Amino acid sequence: MLKFGLSLVLYCWLPLAGLAQLQSTQFPPHKLNKDTMLLDMSRLTSRDFAGRGTGHEGYQRAAEMVAGKLAAFDFEYFEQPDRAPDHNPYFLSVPYKGEQLRDAHFKVGKAAFGFGTGFYPGSSLPKQPLQFGEIVFVGFGQESVHYSDFNGTSIKDKWVVAMPGRVDSLGKWQVAELRQQYRSLMQKGAAGVILVNPNFDKEVKAVVSRLKHERVSLLETVDESGETVRQPIPLLLISPKAAKKLYKQMRINAKKQYKQRLKDKGGKPVAAIIAGSLEVDQYVRSFDAPNVIGFVRGEEKPDEYVLLSAHLDHLGEHDGEIYYGADDNGSGSAALLSIARELSSWLQAGIRPRRSIAIVWFSGEENGLLGSKWLANHAPMPTDMITTNINVDMIGRSDSRHKPDQKYIYVIGADRISRELHEVGEAVNEQCCQLELDYTYNDPKDPNRYYYRSDHYNFAKQGIPSVFYFSGVHADYHRPTDTMDKIDFNRMLYLTEYILYTGWELANRAERLIIN
Repeated sequence: MLKFGLSLVLYCWLPLAGLAQLQSTQFPPHKLNKDTMLLDMSRLTSRDFAGRGTGHEGYQRAAEMVAGKLAAFDFEYFEQPDRAPDHNPYFLSVPYKGEQLRDAHFKVGKAAFGFGTGFYPGSSLPKQPLQFGEIVFVGFGQESVHYSDFNGTSIKDKWVVAMPGRVDSLGKWQVAELRQQYRSLMQKGAAGVILVNPNFDKEVKAVVSRLKHERVSLLETVDESGETVRQPIPLLLISPKAAKKLYKQMRINAKKQYKQRLKDKGGKPVAAIIAGSLEVDQYVRSFDAPNVIGFVRGEEKPDEYVLLSAHLDHLGEHDGEIYYGADDNGSGSAALLSIARELSSWLQAGIRPRRSIAIVWFSGEENGLLGSKWLANHAPMPTDMITTNINVDMIGRSDSRHKPDQKYIYVIGADRISRELHEVGEAVNEQCCQLELDYTYNDPKDPNRYYYRSDHYNFAKQGIPSVFYFSGVHADYHRPTDTMDKIDFNRMLYLTEYILYTGWELANRAERLIIN
């Protein structure tokens, strides 16, 4: 044991060499160990934390655990002028709303449409019943250089219905994303949108099941500038069979409209004066599920921050089963706790980074990267002072592409904004860890699109150099069987070492990373 520790000290204090494009640094020796990771993981995945679902008591307990450890490590916290005296100083509030749909009723003229048989909602629905006296048929709802379903006619504040698909530049019909149709019609000012889903019968069972569980979203929707944007308008997805009933009530000949609009490269909206109503029975609540954050103040550039992140939340409990989320993302959360513990011990030894290092555990990742979205737009420091984001998600297991004992890590996004970030990662690895850095999922053409699916992306969108470290998915991904007994703590140990030293190098460089 002692021999290993001594050899590690001698090894880690060597400067980075043979990499002229990078500046040299020295790595303090670390005391990372599997036992503390295991203890942290066992707590995060305990029944008391019940899967750490955002907005539930289990998540709150996990957040309090992490904040308590930051206090024990003597991490600093960010001052919040409006913080209540009893509010945990390591908590950054994130305002959420939860919606749970119990039932819904939609009627147009004499035709009633059943929830789960004729329609289902595709967006947030209003609390109060809606009534309208007009529905506007808008063809495919398309406006482009070569085709228009509007030709100058406004649909502002109107309920509209659109056929599936779009028309290409050659006048041919092609498949279109329903979400894109919805966004286009919302941007044109529609009050509500009805779309025909050709795959309704295949999708409805799973969708309705999901809708009857609580759906979590931010209480406010924010864009990248931090400005509040318009809340989504009602979206109803109807079956092809229900569409025939609706068109009959509106006296619309859909086949004729389809052929005519393809021939004429568009048309005008057709309004039907007809009574319609939408009533929903849903439970709605608002709540706070905080991000947890603390930092080590830099010695020379305290106002610049290297931000290390992991999401603390998971899927919670559903139908009596706990989704423990050991790998996703108990592994990343426990790794950052070990890094915080290590930085604390270095501070006690008088070793302080040049820049500040902040560590954050996000809420709401499983609900759509919500906690990181909120922080990126309400950061406790100016976002242009965040020099880099290192994001860690699912590093506790191996995937089927690699052997169980293979020392690898997927590196995603390092070169997208700053090529220099990629080079730093390579140099640190050569010096400390000798991992296989796997860039498979960094390919912009990769169909998994992992670059867009973890919390780093909300910082990358703001032009902050960001990298996502990941070990890949496995058969227990998003299942109750993602449990601690399947975690490889040897893997976690060497990956945490790599992440620690990459963050340390970035915090101690003389200059910020060069943007591509």
